[in-house]
Amino acid sequence: MWRIELPFSDARLMLLQRWSHLGKFADFFLLLGLASFTLWIVFRLYRQELTTISKGYARILLVVRSLIILTVVLLLYWRPVIAHSHSEEVPSQLFVAVDLSDSMGVFDHHRSDLEKLELIKELSIYQGKVPSSTLDNWLQSAKRSDYRFTETAEYHRLLEEFHLFARKHLAMRVLDPRGKNFLGQMQEKHQIRLHGFSQESHPLSVTEPGSNPLISESPTGNRFTDLKVPLLDAIQLRTSTEKLVGVVIFSDGQHNWGVSPQLRVQELADLGIPVHFVVCGPKDPPPDLAIIAARASPPAVFQNAYATVECRLLINNMPPGTIRVSLNLPDKNGKPVSPVVQEFPHDGNNQQKTVQLLAKMVQSGKNQLQLTAEHLPNQPTDRRKDTQPANNQRPLTIHVTADKAKVLVVDSEVRWEFHYLQTALERDSTMAMQRVVFLQPRLQAGESPTRDAGLPQLKLPTDPEALLDFDCIILGDLGLDELTLEYRQRLEKYVADRGGTLVLLAGKRSMPMQIFQDPIISKLLPISQPIEISSESGRAFRITAEGEGTGFLRMSENAGASSEIWQQLPHHYWAVTGIEKPGSVVLARSVEADQPFDGTKSESGAPILVRQHYGFGRVIYLGIDSTWRWRFKRGDEYNHRFWSQLIRWAASDRALITGNDFVRFGTREPNYRTDQEVEFVARFTDKATTLPPNQVVGIRLRLQNGTSDQVVRTIPLVPHPVIPKEWTSSIKDLPAGKYIAELVIPGYEQMVQSTSGEKLKSPFLVLPTDTGELVDLSVNRNFMLDIADKTGGKVVEIAEVDQLSEFLKAQKATRTYITETHLGQSWWLLCLVIGFLTVEWMIRKFAGLA
Repeated sequence: MWRIELPFSDARLMLLQRWSHLGKFADFFLLLGLASFTLWIVFRLYRQELTTISKGYARILLVVRSLIILTVVLLLYWRPVIAHSHSEEVPSQLFVAVDLSDSMGVFDHHRSDLEKLELIKELSIYQGKVPSSTLDNWLQSAKRSDYRFTETAEYHRLLEEFHLFARKHLAMRVLDPRGKNFLGQMQEKHQIRLHGFSQESHPLSVTEPGSNPLISESPTGNRFTDLKVPLLDAIQLRTSTEKLVGVVIFSDGQHNWGVSPQLRVQELADLGIPVHFVVCGPKDPPPDLAIIAARASPPAVFQNAYATVECRLLINNMPPGTIRVSLNLPDKNGKPVSPVVQEFPHDGNNQQKTVQLLAKMVQSGKNQLQLTAEHLPNQPTDRRKDTQPANNQRPLTIHVTADKAKVLVVDSEVRWEFHYLQTALERDSTMAMQRVVFLQPRLQAGESPTRDAGLPQLKLPTDPEALLDFDCIILGDLGLDELTLEYRQRLEKYVADRGGTLVLLAGKRSMPMQIFQDPIISKLLPISQPIEISSESGRAFRITAEGEGTGFLRMSENAGASSEIWQQLPHHYWAVTGIEKPGSVVLARSVEADQPFDGTKSESGAPILVRQHYGFGRVIYLGIDSTWRWRFKRGDEYNHRFWSQLIRWAASDRALITGNDFVRFGTREPNYRTDQEVEFVARFTDKATTLPPNQVVGIRLRLQNGTSDQVVRTIPLVPHPVIPKEWTSSIKDLPAGKYIAELVIPGYEQMVQSTSGEKLKSPFLVLPTDTGELVDLSVNRNFMLDIADKTGGKVVEIAEVDQLSEFLKAQKATRTYITETHLGQSWWLLCLVIGFLTVEWMIRKFAGLA
């Protein structure tokens, strides 16, 4: 189809090809053939008439007949149509949505006096309280920053009246006939649809022009903001009889529930429906110090291990001072434990700050912790106070288990590093250690006497699945002849698939200078291009910034004391370093002993302690063979602390607090949110009876309700595809509440009972989705501007709503329709053809043709 716009009109000529359904080429050749045949006939007739009439008459007849043929072809083949566009005004509607989430219930008392006075005047809050002229004088004085008038009781009474208006009340005042009467003005021009929304939408009453919508109709409880909801309502309204001319949303713009509304924004933009925002929050965010997120890493630890608590703070409009973050620990034996405290200076600028605190978890079971943030101003007389002290605290739960971490230590010989390492771990009651030493020169007998004598084994276990049962494997100075290809492949499977932690400990014989040439070990190593370094004066072990935030490197509960201890530890005279691989993390570097320590974290020097993720697991490379030097005058204090903390960290994802001699089970974490997946794990010990392949194992979930509980679901467990004796399962979308998990194994009830004969129970908590509705109380203008720009809408302050009113009053809803005139049915085109035929007949008569 061809379209040709006709000049000086709103019409267009459309040519519809008759045989277009046959395809482009077939259609073209049929037209060419038809036109050629008819023109050939006309030309033959022209040649014949040249013999009987004059050349002039013959040429005129040729032109007239060609025009007749072209006209007929135009009508028969092109089927021309003249299309006229017509527009008419139709009934219109305007969709108005009011945000009724919890943040819209905030009273912004921190607004400036000028901002308060402007809102009081624009929303007519002053009427009946002060004369209009008095309010105008106050406004002019506020613009000049002349606040002498603020001492009057009349002024204070008016501000107290304004302080009763939360954000949503100001929005309703705009709609109310006692205020701006926005709805009444719009109803003169458009049909109004008014909704309130938070996570869901519901209509508000507008029964007659000027009526007041009822806030009481909105639901109560925790309500978060989903800006996708009013946009979806607007899209559904376009199917009604009245045409939608726009969407007006009264909100602070904080979208914190569900997916992003951008897809709906694009849909409205494609439909040509603008989205306007009336900003209901203050120009500056309220003074607020808030803990917006907190998590423990790991969420479950072994007893006497360190847990890293990461706390993210939001600081808005607070005066310069000091921010103090405290982590309160549970009492120990009925006595209070000193909190972990960290402070940092605040310069007065709005910011987000992440703080890490390390806490030693000494009590087994579920530990309830409390994070608290506090602002200490430099000037105590500063009037800006925290407007939302409730969000300065956040509870946290960490599971602490008294279970033992299973570790395998392998070395080629009993060198100093191996000797002191095994000695320290043997004294640790929380460790279950196995040892393998290939070269034991004083041993004259075979392998079996080594077990009886308590000596290390002479070779690695032969069971292909044996390595998968360990939480941590420490490899010392081994060569390729001792660590065969089969075991290297098993180690890779242990790290990548099982998710285990492998520690590679440097040695002067093979590790890593010779063994790294193997492609498997080369992939596992966090460094490349290894090189030996030595120093007669010694080199210091300097912790990096990343290492400071790593729990197993903390030598003291106090961060400053831990840093001093690392500086005082004996130096090392030999090491193997290299280039850290992309994605790896350097936790410590080796620097010259005479290099002064300026108190900053080391970012220069040779990588000496490096960590990297590999598959589901982790690999740590330690490039020295002399951690035993840390025992100088201190015994096992620092050497044992380093290794025990490292092993507990490696096994942290295996910590489960509920169990007996046969099985341990529970959730990976003590607390979950409703939008998170809850993962259940059951791990059987060596004492447990081997279950048959078709054995049913499951978790029975009980939801606690006061003093009673009820079974809400039973979840089957399945064997882990890699880790032996481990069964897992997961479930999502559990409602918020307190739950108890019970392990169910039909026919093996004695395996899931405590020593008192009761069923083993593992509690966990499901919390509502952490959206932060009352955490960030600032206005997200950029988000609203982005939506308005994409749809062609406007963003106005609540005191400037008159601008939006005037704009919306001028909007019209029009319906465009098209009328078509087929030229083949047109009387004037028929007259044109008859006229051509008449002219042709008359010329023939003048020329003397019959």
